[in-house]
Amino acid sequence: MAKHPSVPTKPKARIPPAETQRRIKLVDELGEIQARLKPDKKREAEIVAEIRGWADAEAKPGQAVLYEGRNYVAPVTAKPNKRSIPFLSRLKILALLGKEKFCEICGITLDSAEKNLAPEQLTGLITEEPNSGARTVTTVLRPVESARKRAA
Repeated sequence: MAKHPSVPTKPKARIPPAETQRRIKLVDELGEIQARLKPDKKREAEIVAEIRGWADAEAKPGQAVLYEGRNYVAPVTAKPNKRSIPFLSRLKILALLGKEKFCEICGITLDSAEKNLAPEQLTGLITEEPNSGARTVTTVLRPVESARKRAA
C-alpha cells in the first residue's frame, strides 16, 4: 500500500557517499541553528533553500520528503496548492459585489501603491499614525565585570 503524500519518505535517488555526509552535516547544522535563541537567519535561509532544492530534484511536488542528520531530521513538506483569482474572475467578483464592497475587501498595499504611482499622485492619499507600530524588545548579555559589581 502506498504512503499518503503528506507522510515524509526518504528520497530514493542514489546519492554519492561524500554528498550524503555533506547533507547529514547540513541537516544537523540547520537543527542547531534553529535551536538557538538568536538563530543566524541568513545561514538558516541558505540551508533551507539548499534542502528545498534537494526535495525539488528528488521528489514529486505532492510528495513530502525526510532528510536525516545524525542528531536532527528535516521533514520537507509537499508543495502546497497555489490558489489565486485570475483577472477575469476578479472582474466578475467586482460585478457581483459592487464597487464599494469590492474596494472594502480588496486592500491595496502601500508597497504596491508606491511602486505603481508617482509620489505626487500619492500626496494626500496615504495616512500615517505616529508611534503606532509594535515595539521591539531584545536582551543583551551584560559584560562579566558589570554583573560581578551588581552581585557584590
